[in-house]
Amino acid sequence: MKIATVTIVVGIALIAVASPIVAHHSIAEYDNTKQVIIKGVVTSLDWRNPHVHIYLDVPDSAHRHVHWSLETWSPGQLAVRGLTNTFIRPGDHVSVDVYSAKDGSAKAVVRSFTLPDGQVLDGPPGDSTGAK
Repeated sequence: MKIATVTIVVGIALIAVASPIVAHHSIAEYDNTKQVIIKGVVTSLDWRNPHVHIYLDVPDSAHRHVHWSLETWSPGQLAVRGLTNTFIRPGDHVSVDVYSAKDGSAKAVVRSFTLPDGQVLDGPPGDSTGAK
C-alpha cells in the first residue's frame, strides 16, 4: 500500500513540475537572422498571457497595407515597466525592430519597440528568449 501511495505522490509531483516547462512555447518559428524594422499604424492590441500581441498595418512597396501580427512580451513583463493595456492605441504610429517569421508570413517577434513618444522598449527584464 505504501509503494502505491509513494508512486502516486511522485507521479503527481512530476506532472506539477513539468507543467510550467511545456506551458511556454519557443520562438523557433522566427528567424533570428532576419532582423527587420517595420513602421506602421497600430490597428489593435491583444493584452493577454502568455504574450501581448500588437497588430499593425504596414505599407508595402506597392503602397498597399499588409496586416502584421507582432508577438511581444508578457503582460507582466510590460507591467514591470509601468505599462498597461493602453500603452499604445489604435491609430498610433510605431517603429518596431523584429525577427520575422521563417515562413515569410507577416508575423514577427519583437526585439525592440519605439513608442509614439519616442520611448524605446528594448526587451523585457530578465528575457532569455533571444527576442530582446
